[in-house]
Amino acid sequence: MARRLDEVIAGLPLRQQQEIEEQAARFIAEEKTLRDVRQAHALAQERMAAVLHN
Repeated sequence: MARRLDEVIAGLPLRQQQEIEEQAARFIAEEKTLRDVRQAHALAQERMAAVLHN
């Protein structure tokens, strides 16, 4: 039977669990930053299109 990821992680030593949590937090923060950059880029493109079409 397949094990869920949280079950596998729960079986790891506490230090490894903490390292996984820390890395996950860094990945989430990076993803949010990239999403913000992409959103700002899209807004810039929309503004440029509006300027060019006027």
